[in-house]
Amino acid sequence: MKEKEKADGSEAELRSSSDASEDLAMYEDDKARSTARQTRNVLEEPHEEVEEVSVLEALAATGVRSVRYALEVPAVSRVVANDFTREAYNNMCRNIAHNRVESKVTPSCREASMLMYEHRDPLKQFTVIDIDPYGSPSVFLDSAVQAVSEGGVLCITCTDTSVLCGVYPETCYSKYGSVSLRLKCGHEMGIRIFLSSLETHANRYKRYIVPLLSSCIDFYIRVFVQVFTSPSQVKRSLRSAVNYTTEVSI
Repeated sequence: MKEKEKADGSEAELRSSSDASEDLAMYEDDKARSTARQTRNVLEEPHEEVEEVSVLEALAATGVRSVRYALEVPAVSRVVANDFTREAYNNMCRNIAHNRVESKVTPSCREASMLMYEHRDPLKQFTVIDIDPYGSPSVFLDSAVQAVSEGGVLCITCTDTSVLCGVYPETCYSKYGSVSLRLKCGHEMGIRIFLSSLETHANRYKRYIVPLLSSCIDFYIRVFVQVFTSPSQVKRSLRSAVNYTTEVSI
């Protein structure tokens, strides 16, 4: 009798489990169909035209990246390719002419920080500012966070990873306001130090950053962040800006 009851209980449990699996499968199918419908509706809806994008490549060298912006990004309407040296300026002019992008790309021979300071006015700000120096970008951060438009993007490269990742902590403090340590997570720490420094510069002007992508590849760090203005959000920056690392020996 007990064996029969046990068998009946097992069958009931199997049926219950089977019913639950079928219900879950039906739910997943319904969810997939709903998602497909929503995606199709979004694709079929008419979209507003994308706003025109202006780009500043502050340290353009040969201007190749500026040429690529003009040729490969349809929304880009204007690119300023800037470099301080006359030789770089001449190379830019040749490359711009060779690729026939004179209507979009304007060569410039200016000191990068001064050029960005002159574009602090909201009517003159750039949608995208790309800074790729040989070494530390710290001297360009103050002007960059002011020259980028509301919701605009800063694309910044740091090739001084030895400073950010713990080899030269004193130099790191002087450039970025943080002391780097030699740790296994050194590359991540370097990214966080740089983002914190960038956030601090933005906060001085009631602005804050939203990281989009951060990477450490080979010998350099590259970050992509959006910049917004909000005094109330700036007050919250302290919660994520300070990190302490301690080593405990027992």
